[in-house]
Amino acid sequence: MVSGKAGVGKSRLIEELRLQTATEPGTALQYNTLLTMTRVRFYPVFRQLQKAAGLRLDDVDDMKLEKVARVLRDPSDLSLKLVAYLLSIPFKNHLDHLM
Repeated sequence: MVSGKAGVGKSRLIEELRLQTATEPGTALQYNTLLTMTRVRFYPVFRQLQKAAGLRLDDVDDMKLEKVARVLRDPSDLSLKLVAYLLSIPFKNHLDHLM
């Protein structure tokens, strides 16, 4: 995560990193936040996870966990618990406690 005041060179730093790693395998993701979302710094990541999993407000918790598990493709219990925690999906009845 890169953050800082306007004009310090954040965009230039990211562009240089992108150029230096262009030949590396993998997928680069870039998220930007809005000034109105400063209290929720990872909002774009949360939204991406919710969209990728196809989560709906009327989904029951079991369904949300199943959808998240499908997106994570054979997740470990820890990764599923972490994502469920980040997305505020109760999991204690299905998985052991996080810590």
